[in-house]
Amino acid sequence: MDTLEFSCDVDIQHSIDDNPINLEIKLNNNSVYKNNIIKNTHIQFPILDADNEEQSIEFIVSQKSDIHTTLDSNGEIICSTELIINNIKFDDISIDKIIAANPLPYIHNSNGNSKEVIDNFYNVAGCNGSIKLTFTTPFYLWLLENM
Repeated sequence: MDTLEFSCDVDIQHSIDDNPINLEIKLNNNSVYKNNIIKNTHIQFPILDADNEEQSIEFIVSQKSDIHTTLDSNGEIICSTELIINNIKFDDISIDKIIAANPLPYIHNSNGNSKEVIDNFYNVAGCNGSIKLTFTTPFYLWLLENM
């Protein structure tokens, strides 16, 4: 059976070395990557390009806490550690423009400061939560349908 090579870059902004943020990536509910992000990271793994299957890649951000956010004297955010997930590719074909036109759902609760919300994901994960990309295989048919 054919495979696709999935890849993405995960950049960390305003990193706090002693307090990393964790990223887990699940392919069809099976963990394929789990690590603390302390520096910019390139991630890749194979995906079976099966016939007529719906598949999902879920990015799960965790371990972000108050220590990752700096506030001013008025309680306004000055800076906050964030993960930037970009250069999302299948077999070196970028789907960043497809995602920009059809943002992925980003489910979070502002790290416990709000009820659970579903925001649009625009490459920045600033809260603990999950971002899910759903696609069908064969991938190249999905790509043609979504261009």
